[in-house]
Amino acid sequence: MFTDNDHPELKAILELVDTPIWVVEAEQTQPVNLVSCNAPSLVIAQFPMADIINQPLSNIVPQYLASQLTDAVTITLARNEPQQIEITANHRGVSRWWKATISPVESSHEMTKRALITFIDIGEIKTLQKALEKANSRFRAIVDSANDGVISIDTNETILFANNAAKHIFQNNHLVGQSINSLLPKKFRSKHSQYLKSFEHSNVPSRPMHMRADVMGLRKDGSHVPLEISIARISVEGETEMTALVRDTTEKNKLIRELNHISTIDKLTSLYNRRYAESLVQTEFERAKRYASPLSLLFIDIDHFKRFNDNFGHSVGDRILQSVASIIHANVRDVDSACRWGGEEILVVAPGLTIDAALILSERLRGAVAAAKVDYKSRELSVTVSIGLASLSNEHSYAEELIETADENMYTAKRNGRNQCFTASSVK
Repeated sequence: MFTDNDHPELKAILELVDTPIWVVEAEQTQPVNLVSCNAPSLVIAQFPMADIINQPLSNIVPQYLASQLTDAVTITLARNEPQQIEITANHRGVSRWWKATISPVESSHEMTKRALITFIDIGEIKTLQKALEKANSRFRAIVDSANDGVISIDTNETILFANNAAKHIFQNNHLVGQSINSLLPKKFRSKHSQYLKSFEHSNVPSRPMHMRADVMGLRKDGSHVPLEISIARISVEGETEMTALVRDTTEKNKLIRELNHISTIDKLTSLYNRRYAESLVQTEFERAKRYASPLSLLFIDIDHFKRFNDNFGHSVGDRILQSVASIIHANVRDVDSACRWGGEEILVVAPGLTIDAALILSERLRGAVAAAKVDYKSRELSVTVSIGLASLSNEHSYAEELIETADENMYTAKRNGRNQCFTASSVK
């Protein structure tokens, strides 16, 4: 619909273009009018082509669209430079997205200025953009709902992204833009930077979950938080980034300590239990053999314990066992370990102690128990123990043999009259 005398140099070319093209003009104080257009313009205009030429834009398209185009044309003509805007136009009940490019064109009328408007269909682009925005929104929602922290950094160790969990772990809502080193205690920063540089240039793209590193993090208030971290190297638009999965292990570590306590500590006496004792004796036995260092065991049994239970009840027996355990624990060395072996039997593992030194320790323990009293209904019950000693020698090939020697010597002490310590010459 380009007239023969109006922009003849454009007419032949533009009629072949399959995208809407308008020529509009603006006179002073007058609305912007459409003076020419090509056939595809019908997908934007609301009326037949014959009815829209020389009509104001407000008569051709909805008012909101006319206002957008008029403003863009006004700016284009005032600045004499192209403008681009994105618009939506409804055609036969279908809304479509267009990118409108408004460019100034020469006019033969001094009082009239004209502009060329080219419309490019960007519906598919908008659909893809919306799909991408939806995918990004979904990704962000998933990441922000995760219990583990997610932190991404660039090769300069600057934080580019941090999810809500990461902000909660470090108690800092402004992580983006900070150096990752600000989340580490000072003594770890240099080594951490060296590790990141090494990882960045390594052939390993990631360190998976089962290869987590345990580190200590630094919160905004200066407090420390134990962490597990797995890390991956990724490429974003050609730029290398490193993304870490961060987990606060405070509760996990607490649970592990509680489980370790339950699995290694005897509930009644608060001494180590037999399971731990067996493992400890094996470990100390192997160490003593390897370094040719002394190792002694003290096998302790409460004298006449069954009589206490029969005469006064098991609750009194428990109190006696607790009292003896407390006395032994208080009188052994810091490096010694007192363990409840079973029933009223207690085993003391004394690394680095010769048989002579172990005998001195045994006498101290025996005397401390004998001097103590257990209250029972206005009575004071006296308790004694018999102690068998064994010290590592060439005759012991296995840890179990050392335990058996100490056990046998304890029974010898009982047969010899109780309330005494015994060690056979064969283990001196």
